[in-house]
Amino acid sequence: MCCIFFVLVQSDPRSSAMISSLQSHYYNQNTGLWQNGWWNSGNSLEAVIEYIQYSNDNKFLNVIDNAYTHTTTGQSETGSFDDDEWWGITWYRAYQLTKQTRYLQRSIDIWNFILSHAWDTTKCGGGIWWSSDKTYKNAITNELFFVHSTLLALEQPSNSTYSHYAALEWTWFENSGMINAQYLINDGLDSNCRNNHQNEWTYNQGVILGGLFYLHQMTGNATLLSIAENIASAVMSSLVYSDGVLKEICEPNNCDVNQLQFKGIYMRYLAILIKGLNDANKTKFTNWIQLNANAIWNNARNPSDSTVGAVWNGPANQKATATTQTSALDCFNAVMLIS
Repeated sequence: MCCIFFVLVQSDPRSSAMISSLQSHYYNQNTGLWQNGWWNSGNSLEAVIEYIQYSNDNKFLNVIDNAYTHTTTGQSETGSFDDDEWWGITWYRAYQLTKQTRYLQRSIDIWNFILSHAWDTTKCGGGIWWSSDKTYKNAITNELFFVHSTLLALEQPSNSTYSHYAALEWTWFENSGMINAQYLINDGLDSNCRNNHQNEWTYNQGVILGGLFYLHQMTGNATLLSIAENIASAVMSSLVYSDGVLKEICEPNNCDVNQLQFKGIYMRYLAILIKGLNDANKTKFTNWIQLNANAIWNNARNPSDSTVGAVWNGPANQKATATTQTSALDCFNAVMLIS
């Protein structure tokens, strides 16, 4: 199996403060989840897993088993296919960390469900439907299936089904038109299977970076990394405040609980991409992640409890939630990964 996840001992006290605040303020031991939405809790769990992986701090290791015990595979086979995929990827991350095959099996079960219920060629020539209503093919659902497929293909190279769909998904996505002329990704396709020119959410720019990096590991195709770098460079040029700090289009006051999760997801996957780069852009992207982390710590963090609100360049007295705290933790996890 190729080494597709990174084991580091790069403990950062700022990351420790972020996760401690997340767990003390927003975690429910009795449900195994956090005080946010279903898919958001999947991302909170993934952030905790990556904190453990990158820091070598096992203080919160029991959180993984607790989430598994209090949830079922059926809860992630809902027909909200993007929500389902977040959990499918998270359970794979849990397996990577612990090597417990029950986590891998749940991840595989979710992938099989998505393939059998969400992929078809009846509209737009392929791709994953957003939901069981089958009215919309969008970026995030297809990007998540892309990442999930590549991870399982690298984990089980003897199973050609995963690699087949990883390659098929990317070919479809690249030709779908969702990557616009500025190398940013719009939300999805319209009824005529054309780019709908809806918002360029940060997480749509992020998840694709992971899929391209993992597909590069599968194939050795350097063009995939070039495409990923173009997307990451476009984010740094366009989706930022004047000081260079990452910005969601709905900020400062119009983001819902889902949109508040997006920026951390972008940082998660940018850091994974950076670990695979050997060119000059590696330093550029590394410095930019550090800039964002410093802004969070110095300007957006409440110094009394290390909670963080939506806007990363401040102020420090913003409303914080499980979602905003997870997003901030993702940024500091990214710092540990690239250090």
